[in-house]
Amino acid sequence: MSVYDKQTRGRGTETFPLLPKPGGQSLNIRNLVIGNVVVCLYFIATNFHNPTMDQYLYRRMTEKVFGNETHHVSVNQTCYVNKSDKHYLLQEKAQQMTSRKQMYFTVARGIFVVLNIVFVGAYSDFIGRKVMFVVAMTGCIVRYCTLTAIIYWELDFNYYFIGEIISGITGYDYSFLLASYAYTADNTPPKKTRTIAIAVLETTLSLANAASQTASGFFIQRTGFLYPSFTSVILMLLAVVFVLLCVTETLPRSEVQQKECFGPRKGIKRIVGFYLFDDTKQTRLLFILALVTYLFFILPSSGVSNTGTLYVLNKPFCWTPETIGYYTMAGTALKQVFGVPIIKFLQHCISDEIIGIASSFVMVAAYTLRGLAYTDWMMYGVAGLEAFTFAISPTVRAIMSRMSPKDRQGSLFTSLMLVQAVCTLLGTPVFNSLYQATVEVMRGSVYLVMAGLQLLSVTVFIVFACRSRGAEHGIYNEEEVTIQDSGSRAYSSPALSASFERSGSHVQSRGDLISQPIRSSDHYICSYSYSSQDSLP
Repeated sequence: MSVYDKQTRGRGTETFPLLPKPGGQSLNIRNLVIGNVVVCLYFIATNFHNPTMDQYLYRRMTEKVFGNETHHVSVNQTCYVNKSDKHYLLQEKAQQMTSRKQMYFTVARGIFVVLNIVFVGAYSDFIGRKVMFVVAMTGCIVRYCTLTAIIYWELDFNYYFIGEIISGITGYDYSFLLASYAYTADNTPPKKTRTIAIAVLETTLSLANAASQTASGFFIQRTGFLYPSFTSVILMLLAVVFVLLCVTETLPRSEVQQKECFGPRKGIKRIVGFYLFDDTKQTRLLFILALVTYLFFILPSSGVSNTGTLYVLNKPFCWTPETIGYYTMAGTALKQVFGVPIIKFLQHCISDEIIGIASSFVMVAAYTLRGLAYTDWMMYGVAGLEAFTFAISPTVRAIMSRMSPKDRQGSLFTSLMLVQAVCTLLGTPVFNSLYQATVEVMRGSVYLVMAGLQLLSVTVFIVFACRSRGAEHGIYNEEEVTIQDSGSRAYSSPALSASFERSGSHVQSRGDLISQPIRSSDHYICSYSYSSQDSLP
């Protein structure tokens, strides 16, 4: 029974009964499995490339700093811990040069990523998910081929800018993740099922990261850098073939053709409309609070990926590539073992908001411990704490997804990917510069700054939970209805708001009062939200 039926039950004859037709979002297990396989293939390829690139870049920088000293040409870098040794100072300089080069690559790529998300992401609800998968993967193939050529022919590392810029133009990981999250939302109903589906997607992503980083660490240790880089190219090519053959487009061509095409200005408005134009002030405020929560979670995360490898390669840990791979695998696997089961169990007791807040507090503790760590066991403790931080990202994404209409899922995830891209673009140079400035004094201070940012995320998340307490704002259920009578009727309820759209044109904006003359037998799309089931008579 629809919400409208519950509201009008026992009130006499309806002026315009709403008869729902079959349709709407339902759980499609097959598509979800296919989507997770695509994510697995993509990130296995990515994590054969990324550690290879980071460690090969560090090797090239050490060769440049140390010159022709023979003990620096192997895969395992010599780790100096005696500060009075001249080689220790040279090692610190190599770290700074590596960090600076990583920053330049990230900024060069990030500028084009932001432009891609703004102008291409706006059309994600029109061009389809499959196209975005393939385009993002194609850019990655060019990037991976560039590194392979640099390694094989020992080219100048500045050639890598070519691969970075092309992968930025095609969207890099952000376009791929945008398509992945939107594809998951397309194949799940709102609320708790979608939270679990997004959590499973991120579990697949993390397990693929862990397994591939372990394999790549072992591979680099045994064979050097060329074969792992070439393997990443082959794996990404296989991923493209799999998408072309197996992925079912969730935006059928007939549905896309019925949508009104719009220009870039309106496309950008669709992205920012959640926060500036659409719905009521209360709903927009909730969207803004959720976005700020996500921003302060993503900003420090973007810094960890670039500084983490250098942090453990050198004093006081001096880990080998193989050890880094094992640590990453163990930490990620532990997180996934606890992640989805904990979310599923806690959803029976508390809301998604409370789950996310608790995970955020644990993340603050994990950053703090990482910044103060000086033994391997303390780093293992970081991995243990991070096992309980899995819920932050899926809960925020799922909460915002179910606040959005079905036909705006792509636009919503575009806004999230845009924030993520900007955080990487700005966060990488900031955190890398901070690491360079403090590496000789207290190399872990950068993680204490990250802990402070994560604490801000927790604070905003708490405000969001308090503002939305007692009302599930913006959970829109959309279905096609037939208006069987003509005329006009004013209807007002504190618990129900609705809008009607016909052939893409707006008939009545969302609000507490619905009063609009309508014609008989017209087909409309009805979107409604309600504050609480308890308020319904």
